[in-house]
Amino acid sequence: MTLRDSVRRLATRLGLGSGGVRAGPEAVLGTVAEDDSPTETLVDAGVIRPVADGYVLADEFENRWLDSMAPFREATAEQIADGIRGVRPDATVGVEDRDGRPTLVVADGWDGGTLELSRAAAIADVAAVNTLAGSDVAPTDRLACLSVLRRHLGECPDCGTVLVEETDVDDGSTVVACPDCRAELSRS
Repeated sequence: MTLRDSVRRLATRLGLGSGGVRAGPEAVLGTVAEDDSPTETLVDAGVIRPVADGYVLADEFENRWLDSMAPFREATAEQIADGIRGVRPDATVGVEDRDGRPTLVVADGWDGGTLELSRAAAIADVAAVNTLAGSDVAPTDRLACLSVLRRHLGECPDCGTVLVEETDVDDGSTVVACPDCRAELSRS
C-alpha cells in the first residue's frame, strides 16, 4: 500500500472521503488504526487511567499537556495554524471568521475534505500531539486520540475558564464547552 493509499484510508475513516466538512468538537486532526480504540491506546500508554465512573488523565501527562498549552493562549490564530501545520504537514490550514470567532480550517491535501476547529480545540490538539511525543503512543496513533483527550479537560485551553457540561436541547447530546469564549471541546 502506498502512502497516498494510506492517507486516503485515513480520510475515509474520518468521514472526509466525499470532500465534506467535519466540524465541531469531534473533528480531530487524524484517526487511530482501524483495530485500535483511542481510549485503549491511551490507557495502554499510561496517559489516562480508569476510575469508577470512566477515565481520568494521568497526573504527569496532564501537567505536561497543560504546560504545553500555555504559550498558545497568547498566540495569534495564524500561529496556532502554524502549530497545526507542524503536526499535519500534508494539510492546508487557514483561519476563517465564524460568528466573530476564529475557526481553523484544515483541508486535507489528498481528497479535499476539511475539518473546522475552534481556537480552543486547536490549541488542545496541537499541545496534545506535542505532549504525546513523550509517551508510548505511536506517532501514527497520536492524532486519533485527540477527541478522547479533550473530553478530560477541566478548563478552556484558550482562556483558562472552567469548562461546563451542558445538554444540547436539539439532540440531547452532552456538550463540554467554555462559558466565556463559547468554544465546544467535546460532544457525546
